[in-house]
Amino acid sequence: MSTRQERSDIYQSRIDQLEETLKQTAALDGKFSFLRVASFIATGLALAAAITTEGISAWLTLIPGVIFGLVVFIHERRLRIAKRNQQRIDFYQLGIDRINGHWAGKGIQGDIFQEKNHLFSHDLNLFGKASLFEKLCLCSTAFGRERLAAWLNNPATPEIIQTRQQAVAELANDETLSGIYAELDAEEHEHLEISTFTSWANGDISLYSPQLYFFSLFLGTLSIVGLVGWFFAILTPWVFIISLGINLVVNNFFAGKIETVTEGISKKEKNLLKLADVLSIVEAKNYQSPLLKDITKKLDTAGQPASARILQISKLIYAYENSKSNLALWVFNL
Repeated sequence: MSTRQERSDIYQSRIDQLEETLKQTAALDGKFSFLRVASFIATGLALAAAITTEGISAWLTLIPGVIFGLVVFIHERRLRIAKRNQQRIDFYQLGIDRINGHWAGKGIQGDIFQEKNHLFSHDLNLFGKASLFEKLCLCSTAFGRERLAAWLNNPATPEIIQTRQQAVAELANDETLSGIYAELDAEEHEHLEISTFTSWANGDISLYSPQLYFFSLFLGTLSIVGLVGWFFAILTPWVFIISLGINLVVNNFFAGKIETVTEGISKKEKNLLKLADVLSIVEAKNYQSPLLKDITKKLDTAGQPASARILQISKLIYAYENSKSNLALWVFNL
């Protein structure tokens, strides 16, 4: 393992490289913002001209519309990369502060885990500013913080302590871990407790039906075809209106069941996405210590990694929430 000064120098070198990358991204940000506005206005003008001027085809909106979509896609991707780079800078700066002993008040203090009548947590300053929890905690998920707090609050047997120490020693020798964890979002989003997640996961309500799945795809496709056909004067508006009415009936029929399934996990997709990222890091390693080997063994779910399944859940929840809150999609909710 490298010395404290060597580690600090490595972190500073990574910060310098990332800051240079951020400067390059910022230099182009204004140009992308201008292109977004310009292409959006051009699309609106083309659409207005197609509607109000006879002889101008609605296809005129296609070119500026495609340009607007591409600009938005590229710009959003660059913004996500810039955000990730800033997260890495913050992570490495916190690492330097910890090495230099300047970490107090800058980390996760864990006040919510302080038990009023605990036997020794107040005497040992386990939680709060400049506490043991703040010094130890680099957990990027609420799950991890809860587990660390439970370990500090509850004594373990010598055997369990030894297995944990072996696992920590193996993780500490992995030079690639700091770089991987630096890319994780440090922000704690809508809190998702383990008990809430497990009770939701063990629920017996299922929405999936092969027949309903294909029927929903058919209805959605029919609505889009009907809308496009009506817009370009190819089809009668009744195709769209009738398909929309059927969608409304189906939607109302399943609305209560959908709310029951999503209750407790709604708006938690960012937590699950982060959890999937953390698990993917663990799954990618070939560990030797007994505790880490046992953890990775549990993460295999019928030949598919747990991170992939949780990522799938996160994407489904995001799509569901987006369909309800995104104004651009609100019109198509039915």
